[in-house]
Amino acid sequence: FRYRLYQNALEAEGLLSQVFLGGIPPELPLPWGHLSKGLNPEFLQKELQNSLNAHPTPDCREKCLGCGLPPKDCFAAPPVKLHKPSAAKVKLQENTMTSTDAASKMTVRIKYSVTGLLRFLSHLETVRIWERTFRQSGLPVRFTEGYRARPRLSFSPPRAVGVASEAEYLDIRLSPTTLELIQEKLSAILPEHMEIFEITEVDHAVESLDKTINCWEYRVTYSNDIPELSEQCQKLLSREQIQVLRISKNKRRGGREKWVDVRQSLANISAVGNVVYIEITKSGSVITVPEILEALELENPHPDIVRTAQWITCKNGKIDPIKLSALVTTDSQ
Repeated sequence: FRYRLYQNALEAEGLLSQVFLGGIPPELPLPWGHLSKGLNPEFLQKELQNSLNAHPTPDCREKCLGCGLPPKDCFAAPPVKLHKPSAAKVKLQENTMTSTDAASKMTVRIKYSVTGLLRFLSHLETVRIWERTFRQSGLPVRFTEGYRARPRLSFSPPRAVGVASEAEYLDIRLSPTTLELIQEKLSAILPEHMEIFEITEVDHAVESLDKTINCWEYRVTYSNDIPELSEQCQKLLSREQIQVLRISKNKRRGGREKWVDVRQSLANISAVGNVVYIEITKSGSVITVPEILEALELENPHPDIVRTAQWITCKNGKIDPIKLSALVTTDSQ
């Protein structure tokens, strides 16, 4: 997050950040005020003051607090009685859970793309799309235990907002099924601009994508020709140091800014026409694509950025994470 970019955008439009970042005065209408659940605005204002003054509101089951809802409707429903399950039912539930845990399972790796307008989704929003997709698919997905069960999903390193990708990966754990059925059901639900390229089964003990992927390739396309583009790329690659300003994790709680040398992680950069090809490795402090473009010192500020590949580098060279099962087989022979 770069506050300076937002500040510059507001200043360019003649807007004040205090107006957008400050609180909304109680007397002004709220943007969602047209959505009503039946509560009186006066009651909500009173509740706001109570919360600011740390005055808790009592339970309304015994006395109406005048929130605006019809009292007859509120008190019409009979009280809910909680029944403790019998010992036999508890025994049955325990046996069912044990048999489910003991059942065979499979770990599936999916390679997919994120393009078009979906490139503006954050990593968390992308995760939610996949969670909803798996829930709607009816596939035998295995869930985490606990109060809020979630699909057993893990993803490749996050893609930056605004960056499209031709090589994203995820691992999902399911009960045994066919890869063809998985691709058929998921492809029918996934939104436009999110496409599955390949699905394969991997070993349960395989390390997570986030830990194993250590090399990335990007394609940056400028809208107009830049004569000095290739020369600038060579100059950047020949530099012994590339210093970037980083904010420590505790910046919002009293951390500090510091300069970091990220040159070691820039493996290669070249240009053909108005297209820049970048290779980044997980070596030392990892440089980001925006930091590379800023170091090139070009005037064109809004190129199209696409992540074209993610690799696992090992003694056999580069391996596509979707082909990891082949690598494991080769190493074991």
